[in-house]
Amino acid sequence: MNRYEQEIKGIDQKQVEHAQAIQDLYALEEKEDRGLDADERLKVEEHTKAIRVLDEAKAEAEANLRTIHDAQDV
Repeated sequence: MNRYEQEIKGIDQKQVEHAQAIQDLYALEEKEDRGLDADERLKVEEHTKAIRVLDEAKAEAEANLRTIHDAQDV
């Protein structure tokens, strides 16, 4: 596994962690039969933003990986 493959794997794991944190907040909301408070909404927004940033990093790593594979095919 090369550097970019490892980076993509790490990004995927971080995205799962952020998504799980969001799910946990909504599960708590449902369990307690209430809406998210301001702090919880902020946390959801922060996790969502982190996922978007990771999407960009993943796209860049995937592009680099394609470049490596293309260069190896030559």
